[in-house]
Amino acid sequence: MDLLGKKARLFHTRSWMSPYPHNFKMMRIGDYDGSIDPEEHLGRFENAAMLHCYTDRIKCKVFCTTLVKSVQQWFNQLKPGSITSFESFSGMFLHQFTSRKRHKKTSLSLFDIRRKENESLRDFVKRFNSMVLEIPSCPTEVLISAFTQGLKGSDLFRSVVKAALSTYDDLLAQVEKYINVEETQ
Repeated sequence: MDLLGKKARLFHTRSWMSPYPHNFKMMRIGDYDGSIDPEEHLGRFENAAMLHCYTDRIKCKVFCTTLVKSVQQWFNQLKPGSITSFESFSGMFLHQFTSRKRHKKTSLSLFDIRRKENESLRDFVKRFNSMVLEIPSCPTEVLISAFTQGLKGSDLFRSVVKAALSTYDDLLAQVEKYINVEETQ
């Protein structure tokens, strides 16, 4: 049996292999090789599929084209008739690659971030803020406290502690002044 026939058998019924609609447009979201969080890839795919108004059948057919390397081998080894809907297919996908799932960060993770020796203040702020984006919600007091702890022993640390800032935006405004001074020197 040729490869196309084998793949067709993965889908529950023959109707899944019917032609694409005349207005079909293929999307490009990148390939999934198992090296990143599967939920991230699936989320990107679902957003694009919604934008393109893909039906369940089209989502199944297109999603399998994003799988490469060992992930494509996993797909090829699925039992015939095992893909009954995109929901079941995405569930199998997430279950298989759950070990690649990125662990969610908590606000406590912020306290591990310290300004490195010879790191510019701007780079430290970028690194800290990129971690903040990975945390679903974080109280202002925790943000300020964690950021301040990362600067312990510096002039900026003393300045922030003395100022008793109440918002993260106020903190960043104060930090911006120090960044300007640092970059001017």
